[in-house]
Amino acid sequence: MRLVDKRWMGDTQDGKTKNPYLDDDDDDTDGIEQAPSLRQKNVIEKLPIRKRARTEVYTVEKISEEISAVTGTTNQIVSMIQQRWQKEAEEKEAEEKVGTVWDAIKEIHDLEENDRFDAMDLVHQSGMKVSFMSMTEEERFRWIKRSLRKP
Repeated sequence: MRLVDKRWMGDTQDGKTKNPYLDDDDDDTDGIEQAPSLRQKNVIEKLPIRKRARTEVYTVEKISEEISAVTGTTNQIVSMIQQRWQKEAEEKEAEEKVGTVWDAIKEIHDLEENDRFDAMDLVHQSGMKVSFMSMTEEERFRWIKRSLRKP
């Protein structure tokens, strides 16, 4: 037996009384009312799927313009990355060609071992690596002798 709320009584097409609080499809409840969350779930499941209306018509020309814009931006990004890679490769190659400060100091034959170590400290402390590496061997020797004489 089903519970009937008289406020909601009404005849359906098949002549049965319809109560909105009871689920007509579920006869297993034996008159027990479903929880509101379950009723809401059943209603949601029964709703038809609505398609979103198109607000703008896409033509072949419009799509081509969009693709062109994306392609242009992508090409710019790729170009920037390639330039950066090339710059890094050139810097690495320049460093390999130049060698290290220590190699340049070792090439100066007239220096004593202690003077070599002092010269290495002096170059790094004064931040003159690039300038020191651009000097000739004779210029490096004179610069080291002159700088080590200073108190």
